[in-house]
Amino acid sequence: NTTSDLLMYCKTKNITDDSFANLANTLRMSDAVKFAKYLPIEKENGDNWQTIKNIINLLENKQN
Repeated sequence: NTTSDLLMYCKTKNITDDSFANLANTLRMSDAVKFAKYLPIEKENGDNWQTIKNIINLLENKQN
């Protein structure tokens, strides 16, 4: 899946605007890492990891 696909899917799950914005930023940064060889600082890595964990938890809770 692409970043756009994942964002469109998450938009249908009614996550908060803040969570959605954090996810979008995280996915865009991951694209930059993958395609533009961007090297994030350690804090960015930690923040992005936490964002992904939070989104997974939110999505799992919405399915139950």
